[in-house]
Amino acid sequence: APLPHPHPQDLCACLDMQRLSSITFLFLLLLSAVSVVQSQEDDEALNREEEDADPPEESPDFNELMAEIDKDKDGKLSWDELFESEDADEMPEDIKSEYKKVFGENDKNSDGHIDMDEIEGLFDAFSKVEIPDDIVPPKEEM
Repeated sequence: APLPHPHPQDLCACLDMQRLSSITFLFLLLLSAVSVVQSQEDDEALNREEEDADPPEESPDFNELMAEIDKDKDGKLSWDELFESEDADEMPEDIKSEYKKVFGENDKNSDGHIDMDEIEGLFDAFSKVEIPDDIVPPKEEM
């Protein structure tokens, strides 16, 4: 089914939706990369005799993330809000299927949406989805 588009007079809103969809896709790829790097760092730390005293990583601001991705401003994220974009259409189906499975598993109240109580778990689970190295994030068009 074709995606709904804003009124032609509201081109700025359309560009903002595409930008946010790209941001969502890039954020998921970034979370995956951070997870891989963190896993490698954890392995290295176990092999060292001395622990480094690095400060813990700062958690993402899930309220800000919700505000950026929640297109209809209902305080919940639908699958379409997370993955409706030309960039997501280019995502391999097996990876998209894995993300959809993770989305469903983290929708604890089974309402088809991710709310503020579920968002942290969702993005934590998304960060653990394995993405092949040959997947490159799409370039944003300006």
